[in-house]
Amino acid sequence: MRVSDNMTNEIAKKAGLPINMRGAGESTKNTLLEALDNKKIEDDYFTDSAVDTKKMKELTKTADNLIDIAETFDTDVKNNKLFEEAKNNNDMSNVIEKTKSFASSYNDLLKSLSSNNDGLFSLYYSELKNAYSDYKNEFADMGITFDKNGYMSVDEEKLKGADLDSLQGYMGDLSHKANFLASRVSDNASAQAESISNRYDAYGNIFSQGTSRYDYFG
Repeated sequence: MRVSDNMTNEIAKKAGLPINMRGAGESTKNTLLEALDNKKIEDDYFTDSAVDTKKMKELTKTADNLIDIAETFDTDVKNNKLFEEAKNNNDMSNVIEKTKSFASSYNDLLKSLSSNNDGLFSLYYSELKNAYSDYKNEFADMGITFDKNGYMSVDEEKLKGADLDSLQGYMGDLSHKANFLASRVSDNASAQAESISNRYDAYGNIFSQGTSRYDYFG
């Protein structure tokens, strides 16, 4: 079947490509094929970039969540009164809830990092996974355990009987390490998301410049 100029232009319209209404013959068809190839490259690049940007933004958010709860225990953070209030009120309930929240955020970041193959994030994963190791037995005695993948669990009933000073020391150290590592993850993930977005924009500009010579309106 002979491919007419009108058919070529119609294909271009359906593909969402600009059209040179004055073009004709092989030149028009070659131009269309070139534009179609460029559009596929652009679509693939934009899709991959959008996915990567989303992953980095989600990783940043997960890291920030751990930073927030870690500061509750980190003894280097000023005005940290979690344990002081527990001692004064003889009430462990808030400490237990914060410990459970810490475990949840800690595990969330571990899970996110475990699925990231980037060399730097793999290093952060390894460090966070073993952040508790100096006090593994002490944590276990208080009802806080870690499985082989580093995921943290809290036995609420056992934690109720923990010595507050000891818990403050061990959780303070773990939270300090977690805070430091989560901050590095957040900073790097945020920077990567911005870098990907910048490359996305740059590629889009190049592509638009390359196709601007094909004027839809002739």
